[in-house]
Amino acid sequence: MKAKYMKFFKRNIIVLVILLIVVFFSFGISYSNFVYNSIDHRAVEMHINKLKYNIKINDENTNNIVLTPGNNTLIINIESLNEVKTYFKLLTLNNDNIDIYYYENEPYGMINENGNITIKLLTTNKTNENITCELLVSSGYINNTLDDINIPDNYIEIKNKINIGDNIEYKIDETKRYNYNDLELLPIKSNYRILNINDNGTLDIISNEPINLSNQLIFKGSNGYNNIIYLLNNISSSLYSSNYSINIRNLNLDDIEKYTNNKIVNYNGNVKTYNENIYIPSLYEQEKNSIINNIHVLGNIDRSENNTYINSNYKIVNSITLNEMEKINKIDSNTFIKPIYYELFIEKNNKYYNPYYLLTRYAQANENNVSFGIFSINNNEINKCDLYDTDNNEYDINLMIRPIITLSNNTKINYDSDSNTWKIGE
Repeated sequence: MKAKYMKFFKRNIIVLVILLIVVFFSFGISYSNFVYNSIDHRAVEMHINKLKYNIKINDENTNNIVLTPGNNTLIINIESLNEVKTYFKLLTLNNDNIDIYYYENEPYGMINENGNITIKLLTTNKTNENITCELLVSSGYINNTLDDINIPDNYIEIKNKINIGDNIEYKIDETKRYNYNDLELLPIKSNYRILNINDNGTLDIISNEPINLSNQLIFKGSNGYNNIIYLLNNISSSLYSSNYSINIRNLNLDDIEKYTNNKIVNYNGNVKTYNENIYIPSLYEQEKNSIINNIHVLGNIDRSENNTYINSNYKIVNSITLNEMEKINKIDSNTFIKPIYYELFIEKNNKYYNPYYLLTRYAQANENNVSFGIFSINNNEINKCDLYDTDNNEYDINLMIRPIITLSNNTKINYDSDSNTWKIGE
């Protein structure tokens, strides 16, 4: 019997091998289909689950906020509570009395699993009453597209942007005058650009180019050092104020370094002391960190400040001590956190601005004396412009100005696409 079966298998071995191959192949197909269908089924179940997000407005867990008339800034934090990447759009309940613009991070795109994104908005309430603004996050899975996200009835996307560097119209009263040392100064018309959006809803705008008030407006000596910041800020405020402005001053070093990757002007650790009959501008002893007659003076005036006119010119002291100023390097577009600031401060359309004041005072430790002066911007460099020194020498200077005007958060703005300019209205 055994020999009979062996003979049968030998004669049909090829047939048996073929049968086994067919069985295994069929099983493989069935298993593959099971795996595919099971994964597909789980994906469908996952897709029909409701996507969830947490939204904060100005650090408060809410999706609505009351807007006062004029401009309001909103910091929106969207936190994904989902285990997968998703697309999202930030929407607002449609209201013709509210304009909403984003200025930091886009209010749409992809958000990582359990990720979050912060978006900054500028809103304009165009009425004279408080209005409630309501926000909504609408989303979808990344196997679709951003355009597939559903927008519920009565909601609209937030997709318009306000940019640093945008043109903004600022009208001046051309009848204003300022009299100084028998010199009559009048406001010079200029275009303006948006420099900064402040957290309180105010806007800082800057003149498009330096303004030449007068070739005869000269500052000189210790009196020039004492009063140049006060006078130029006072002149600018008097000539360029309007119903929309709450503060007007001129560009200073802090304004530049706010947008640079590193400080441009540094003082090293080399301390130098100068002795015997040292002439100093009288304001110097009121400045922070001044060391006079070996005493660390507890001054309270920053070197970009002075809000009063100083009548006394200079005084003589026994000694002053100060740190040496390091070399100031040239500026390029990589100096700034964004290229737009290089364009605003240094160069536009491949052309450097005319030299203008950078209203921050300095004290420069030289080999035999100390010079006192004001910074300026000339081409792509920050220059030192001496006005006075400890040997009682005087120097004079006459440059252009760069006014910075802070607009009230009650100022209502809207974008004119025909002129690519923001318009200011009541």
